[in-house]
Amino acid sequence: MLPVFHLLLDTLRQLSQAVNSELTLRYFELHLLELVGYRPQLHECVSCHSELKPVANSFCSGAGGIVCPNCQYEQAGQFLYNG
Repeated sequence: MLPVFHLLLDTLRQLSQAVNSELTLRYFELHLLELVGYRPQLHECVSCHSELKPVANSFCSGAGGIVCPNCQYEQAGQFLYNG
């Protein structure tokens, strides 16, 4: 739990000085997920494992990460966030 505490302290310090608190909070969320073993896959499609391109990809919580546009319809039964 010590790494989580250090992450929290660092985040609180950053928030007290931050111009963009949203970016600081997203940093905290992703690193917290990683520390507790639940970081989503953000570099490749969780369905076909192809490298993600800078296009309108979708997030599939049930699959645990990002789904490319070609695979998003295969994940139709799971929650998708298109953003």
